[in-house]
Amino acid sequence: MRVGGLIASRLRFKGRMAVLTIAISFLVIILAVSISDGFRETIREGIGRMAGEVVLSGPEGTVSTELSYLDDILELEGVESLRPVIYCPGIVIKGGELGGAVFKAYADSGPGSLKAIVPSGLATKLGLTEGDSFLGYFYSGKVRARRFGVEGLYDSPVQTASRELVFAEAEDLRRLMGYGPTTATAFELRLSQRYRNAEGMRRMAAEIATLCAQNAREDEDVLLAAAASDTYGRIFDWLDLIDFNVLAILVLMTLVAGFNMISGLLILLFRSTSTIGLLKALGMCERAIASVFLRVGARIALKGLLIGNGIALGLGLVQKWTHLVRLNPANYFVSYVPISIDAGKILLTDVSAFLIIMILLLLPCLFISKVEPSETLRIR
Repeated sequence: MRVGGLIASRLRFKGRMAVLTIAISFLVIILAVSISDGFRETIREGIGRMAGEVVLSGPEGTVSTELSYLDDILELEGVESLRPVIYCPGIVIKGGELGGAVFKAYADSGPGSLKAIVPSGLATKLGLTEGDSFLGYFYSGKVRARRFGVEGLYDSPVQTASRELVFAEAEDLRRLMGYGPTTATAFELRLSQRYRNAEGMRRMAAEIATLCAQNAREDEDVLLAAAASDTYGRIFDWLDLIDFNVLAILVLMTLVAGFNMISGLLILLFRSTSTIGLLKALGMCERAIASVFLRVGARIALKGLLIGNGIALGLGLVQKWTHLVRLNPANYFVSYVPISIDAGKILLTDVSAFLIIMILLLLPCLFISKVEPSETLRIR
């Protein structure tokens, strides 16, 4: 063991308050990062499942599933899948209650059985349970009514009051809309993970729109591309605000932990003035003495880091598995606090915060240069 390490191991500084402060700071930091990532992943994944990251629509309100350039779109880097969908707006009635809904089907599924999967929010409003039936009223040139059976319920990770999606089978909606077997309302594209952010969706939508315009034959419609980040702009702006708030929390809590460590280390330095004078008298340079006290500070900071991380990860896993803390989806778009634990990001956050704390601890080490051995040591 080197001399500096040996001396640091012999210094007695409990620093319980410093450890507690750092543990609380890292607890808040890790929870903030995990919750922010959870919101981002849950909402983006929900939007992707419900409406796709990019939507292609035709100028006439319908699209053909036999367009010649669809394969070119699928070959683009970042495009995982392209599926034709049928949308059919309607009104759902059960007893004396009614609600607006958009019926949706993937155009390559379902022979038609008048079965539907209903969002739990709409089901609660209308008093529907699995096995019940309801009337759906639709307008496409004339009013049509159909009785659907409730095949199942689902919880949407993204819930808004203005758009409840009821999933039905393709053939049922084709009949209601008067579509042929090669006609759909739009195409939904799923993008790879690296493009599932606001800028990536916009860039892909622009690239796809350009490809459609260049590759369309004269007898084919040019499809229009819309990014989900533009369609759901309010939600993505809210996610950006969360990211800004998390950054503010990271900076604030790191500074709080750092300045608490500064005060703790100053107390240790004041108590160890005679030790500092003795070490100087024995020929140890100021840099080596500072490293001794930095080792003590690092030990305390690391202890607080580990405690804070342990508690934060424990609470995060409990919330991830149980959804114990609930939210109002009308305000937060999701019905519970989502958690995403990214080990790489947590490790990077820990290392960054720890390094900042250690840099801040260089400030109290300037006190060492002020200590004079002749003033701190009494030679008889």
